[in-house]
Amino acid sequence: MKKSILFSMLILVTLFLSAPVSAAMDYTAIIERESQWIASLQQPSGAIVMTRNRTVTWNNNEYYKIDPYNANLAVTGLLTNPSPGTVAVARNWINWYLTHLNTNDYNKLNGTIYTYLADPKTGAEYSTNTYDATDSYAATFLSLLKVYAKVSRDTQYLAANRATIESIAGAMLATMQSDGMTYAKPDNQKKYLMDNCEVFSGLAGIAYLESEVFNDNKKARGYNNQRDAVQKAIETRLWNSNTQNYDQTAGVPSSWLTFYPDTVSQMYPIWNGVIPANSPVAKNLYGQLCLSFPGWPSIDTTDNFACAMVSYSAAMIGDQVSVDIFLANVRNRYIDQNHPWPWYNAEAAFAIGAAAMHISPAPPPENEVVPAVMVGAAFLAFGPRRW
Repeated sequence: MKKSILFSMLILVTLFLSAPVSAAMDYTAIIERESQWIASLQQPSGAIVMTRNRTVTWNNNEYYKIDPYNANLAVTGLLTNPSPGTVAVARNWINWYLTHLNTNDYNKLNGTIYTYLADPKTGAEYSTNTYDATDSYAATFLSLLKVYAKVSRDTQYLAANRATIESIAGAMLATMQSDGMTYAKPDNQKKYLMDNCEVFSGLAGIAYLESEVFNDNKKARGYNNQRDAVQKAIETRLWNSNTQNYDQTAGVPSSWLTFYPDTVSQMYPIWNGVIPANSPVAKNLYGQLCLSFPGWPSIDTTDNFACAMVSYSAAMIGDQVSVDIFLANVRNRYIDQNHPWPWYNAEAAFAIGAAAMHISPAPPPENEVVPAVMVGAAFLAFGPRRW
């Protein structure tokens, strides 16, 4: 009885708090402004820099950074707002990526891509001859291609590049181990929760292309089987029953006292589709994040970055209150201030996704409303449950 009363009171409090915030939020304006900003980051070559408000030092000179991983996420978010313009930006980025792949890179791999730098004055681009990861760079690109195929219907272009795309899938799986998880790269043999969730999504992406674009159901089944193996590995080898969350790296437990990567990484299984957003474990993970870092919607955590991906996960869970607070703070702190660092392209993409989800939100399962304050309290009241 007491639990039912608590549950009802939390719903009433949440509805009371949400009304003025939601009414003031212009989701369309945020989507349009951030879409325009991401598009403005594209170089004449098709490359997309992280931001033009910060440079990195390399060989004693200053450059814009072209990070393929973040650009993949940025363009995926951009396609949430489909138009001839955003599709053109996406295709130009995809073409840049495909034409900058490595053959026999420093790890003797094919289909990988290095981080690049762009000269702010001349636009000339230079390879750093290194990368942060082989699995997640490729995985996020393949996930992007799935979205691009659905939005653009540009199947002829994708089919013409089939062999190259499959080489990227090979790069993603080059570090796959017998337990079903990938190392970040051959020279960083750690099995990260974040990367493997993205590999799960990347395998779904290449499977979709094989089936719907390349008309090869046999290969599609093979990739889907590998996707299922990755999902099983995440659930059986990374889930920690003692901490009731996922290890952020295989063998390294996550602490709810550390915002990044430990706590933030718990959202990766949600937005990558490893677990359903309406599952008890997803709600409990998100609820514990809110209890551990209640200031995240106000961009008040122990991290310097806004971590807009959390807002996207919150939108998937159904916490419109926290999403609105976060977007209002993003608008005031970054969007209206000409996007100062540490706001960058992937942050803008997740903000677009969170805003777009509340313009045409998917109906919550069984008319269920799950705002952060309620989920957090429910975690304490009812205890964690596994999906």
